[in-house]
Amino acid sequence: MDETYKRLLCQEIGKYVLEAIGESSFEKEIESNAICALQKIQEIMLDDEISAGYKVLKIEDILLDYNLQVSPIND
Repeated sequence: MDETYKRLLCQEIGKYVLEAIGESSFEKEIESNAICALQKIQEIMLDDEISAGYKVLKIEDILLDYNLQVSPIND
């Protein structure tokens, strides 16, 4: 996967995660969770040994772990 594409995709996922987590009122916990989720997603996105289809499944698992809504709208 092209490096620029990976970084853009990570950025878009990051914006979604920050917006979704931002709906809570616990600012420090939110920030910590957002950073952890983004780090895990970035590791997956930058791992060239994981196939694109499997990356999607792993990212969905992370979003579910952090109680972020996974729906076709967010695909």
